[in-house]
Amino acid sequence: MHWVACMIVAVGFALAGCGEEDRSKAEAGAAWLAEKTLFRPFGKIGEITKITVESAKLIRMQVLIPDKRYSEAIDAQSLMLQSMIAKYACPSKGSALWTKLDKTVTLRVDLTTGEKPIASGICEAP
Repeated sequence: MHWVACMIVAVGFALAGCGEEDRSKAEAGAAWLAEKTLFRPFGKIGEITKITVESAKLIRMQVLIPDKRYSEAIDAQSLMLQSMIAKYACPSKGSALWTKLDKTVTLRVDLTTGEKPIASGICEAP
């Protein structure tokens, strides 16, 4: 009976290890972004307010668009154009960020008014 309990515990540990994702690349990418993106990707129109690692495969970068004129102008566009506008906040193709991430990690840019989401775009690696 004792060996059955040991086997159940051992299988539990093995299964727990299988379900864990290696977030190291995403975390390294987010740290790089936090250090290097102390800029306003849209000039005075918007600024990066939050960078989070959602999972081993997703980093989210939130950009605040506080001026109602600009947020309404973006919100009035088609989804495709909104996505293209959000992508202006993406690091350039030559950025060192892309050497820290592999193709499995996605960087998503979310434009927001602070109260509601406006648009989102996915940054594309070179």
